[in-house]
Amino acid sequence: MVAGVCVVRVEGRLDIGALQPCRAALDAAFAVHPVRIVVDLQCTESAQPVTVALLAAARRYLRARGVALTLAGVPTAVLEALQDAHILALFDVQPTAAVAVGRARVGLARRPLVVQTAVPEPAYSPLPEA
Repeated sequence: MVAGVCVVRVEGRLDIGALQPCRAALDAAFAVHPVRIVVDLQCTESAQPVTVALLAAARRYLRARGVALTLAGVPTAVLEALQDAHILALFDVQPTAAVAVGRARVGLARRPLVVQTAVPEPAYSPLPEA
């Protein structure tokens, strides 16, 4: 963790098989009491709705506890999955994890690269404990 920012790197496909490892990584990051968690998705290939729901639930959970969530290095396929779920505008999206950490350290984290107007918070229920 650097200056209250914890980076979680995700690789491969964001599918049902990645759900528990991703959740465990986010839980471990939250356990060190960061002010922001950056999820580095640069090495991901695709995303299924279940993992998009996990990101949305994680964002909501962390936000309620005063921790910001930033997505970094988001590939086109994952951006499209977030857009299809109508939740992309809810996330702070940065081009790389290094940029996300740097901007967070100087207080410049910003809203998404793709801006949508009047997007309501999705009604995802929290994921059940495994």
